[in-house]
Formats: sequence, C-alpha cells, structure tokens
Amino acid sequence: MAIKIVNDNDRSLLSIEGELTIYTAAEYKKYLVKNFITDKELEVDLEGVDEIDTCGLQLLAAMSKQLSDNGSEIKIIATSDVAKDALETSRLMNGMKFITEGENYEH
Repeated sequence: MAIKIVNDNDRSLLSIEGELTIYTAAEYKKYLVKNFITDKELEVDLEGVDEIDTCGLQLLAAMSKQLSDNGSEIKIIATSDVAKDALETSRLMNGMKFITEGENYEH
C-alpha cells in the first residue's frame, strides 16, 4: 500500500506515494478509517504523489474538516510538483496550513 500513518503522542504523520485518485481513494479511505486519529494534529507528506484528482483532494478536504471539527488541524509538510499544483488551484484546500522548506504559510 502506498499510504501509511504513523501515530505518536500528539500528532500523526500521513505519507502517500503514487496515485491519489478515484482509483485509489476508496482503498485509502478504508485504511484511514482504521488508522486515522482525529484528536491529533495531522502532518501530511505528499512528496511521493505523482497523480492527484478531485477525488484525492476531496479525501484530504474531508480529513481536514474532521480535524477542524475536533479542534485540530492538518499541515502539509511536503508536496510533489503535481500535488502542489493541484492544491494551489483547488478551492477545497482553503485555510490549510503548509510547511515546506522551512516556510510556514496559510493557504
């Protein structure tokens, strides 16, 4: 599987590699339901993503909404060029925090 969550005391790290598309989103959602902890801050590493579509963006947006509802947040810590382009042009990701190359900014 090209998706993995590592949970520690106060945060979770989600790493995704390969496709984040309609073809993988259902499988990833099943994995996330089992492993996603909503009371922790979530850091997302998308550096290995080579394809992303609206279904993949919706999955990230749903996770962000769930965290926000619980008083936590999602932080994007790394992106591939493909993921960065999709996130920057998508209106689904407004308000998401990006931390890349030592920079911290709100999208």
